Amino acid sequence: LEGEELKNCQHFSREFQSSEVARKTLISFGYDADRVDGWFGGSPPRVYPKDGKIWSCINPFAQYLAKQTVLNSAQGQRSLQQIAAWKVSGANFAVHLCVAGSQGTVCSWDKLPGGIRDMESILPSLQVHEFPQAGHSIHNTELEKFADLLETLLQS
Repeated sequence: LEGEELKNCQHFSREFQSSEVARKTLISFGYDADRVDGWFGGSPPRVYPKDGKIWSCINPFAQYLAKQTVLNSAQGQRSLQQIAAWKVSGANFAVHLCVAGSQGTVCSWDKLPGGIRDMESILPSLQVHEFPQAGHSIHNTELEKFADLLETLLQS
């Protein structure tokens, strides 16, 4: 993003006068209409009534910043390689990766570099836990299954 498009994104307000305005605005930022509609009825909803207005947990500027920093960085790859080196040197700890379903994840199974299979090739002991029905926030959308996993891990 640059110019006017970036400026609009920076000044995005997550509060709307109506559901219709919220829907129209989110779609104008490039979100797919079906995805936006799902945010209204999701569990938990990502767009919902609050204090007589409509509130959006979705923020295009936050997404833009994440793409420019976290998702546009080789830091994760370097960190995984460092963990693999520690493991080869005898460090004894588990590494777990929780992956949301295809509709909710930013992860790719096959992307090179950095996809899940690539991560597994760097760190063969990586334990991948897939939550096919989960949205991006696994702990919110599949809370019971996520809590079960944590309980199991804490007991091991």
